[in-house]
Amino acid sequence: MIVIPLVFVAMISSIMNVDGGGALSKIAPKIIGILIFTVAISAIVGVASIYLFGIDANALISSVGTNASIVARGEAVVSTQNAMASNGLSGLVLSIIPANIFDMLTGSQRTSTLSTVLFGMFLGYSILQVKKRKPEKVQSFVDFINAAKEVVLSMVREILKLTPYGVFALMTSFMMTNDLFALAEMGRFLVASYVAIGVMFAIHFIMVGMFGLSPMKFMKKSWPVLVFGFGSRSSMAAIPLNVETQTQRLGVDEETANMSATFGTSIGQNGCAGIYPAMLAIMSAQVMGLDVDLAFILQLTAVIAIASFGIAGVGGGATFAAVAVLTIMGLDITVVAILVSIEALIDMARTA
Repeated sequence: MIVIPLVFVAMISSIMNVDGGGALSKIAPKIIGILIFTVAISAIVGVASIYLFGIDANALISSVGTNASIVARGEAVVSTQNAMASNGLSGLVLSIIPANIFDMLTGSQRTSTLSTVLFGMFLGYSILQVKKRKPEKVQSFVDFINAAKEVVLSMVREILKLTPYGVFALMTSFMMTNDLFALAEMGRFLVASYVAIGVMFAIHFIMVGMFGLSPMKFMKKSWPVLVFGFGSRSSMAAIPLNVETQTQRLGVDEETANMSATFGTSIGQNGCAGIYPAMLAIMSAQVMGLDVDLAFILQLTAVIAIASFGIAGVGGGATFAAVAVLTIMGLDITVVAILVSIEALIDMARTA
């Protein structure tokens, strides 16, 4: 309800209120560069975790066997793969450009958030150009957007008051509906995933320290967003809390906070678009008997970095990311259908 309106008005106001297009020329490239850089690192971490824990996909497939639920999931995954194969990598990138802005604003498409960011930035930049030539002509529209942003932020603040209750309900529901004892066969993959995610957290803290900031203070101040992401399994749903935490707790300016929060839900997701697809790609290569050498890993890392554009920041987005990467790499997708059964458990930490 709130994500698309917030992203739309935040992007427009962020760009139109920065004279000279500074946000476009300085902030956006840095944010996108960092996201691509970290997702490439996360892919390597995911590959390393498979070998560190000695996970053999052939043993996993033989121990799980086949049943109706896996077959049904396999059919769903195959249909996604067919759609991906028909569009290709270029289709994935081009899907970010909205064909219909009104359809985009309904949030119905997988790339709706990133499309909204793109259109909002383009509209904000266009407003900047008019302000340079005829400021009096566009001032009423500028005032309207700024007023709309304040109203949407007021809505966000009211919704955030419900966050603790929402997280409690989500966590309780999850523990009631998942049979943890049935996960023994896949336990090693689960542990490997959490270790890889933990390593990426450590890498992020090191990067924070490299910029002269305290990793401990960063952790304490960003903790509410991490908990919400863990419970909700949706980085898009966490955007309002993300922006508020950056601006209110971390001292980040509004332009950077809005851009990084929105870009981060659809570009360079370290957990969902980096670690998980990389792990599944290695396991798929094991099933197909392919040699995993340096060239394979470099190609995989490059594909993951590019394919991370437009991955939906909602629960289950990692499955699509994995199918996209495996399809582009020409790998078997059987392992994706098998691991969907424990994906929710991993997705909580991935989203955080």
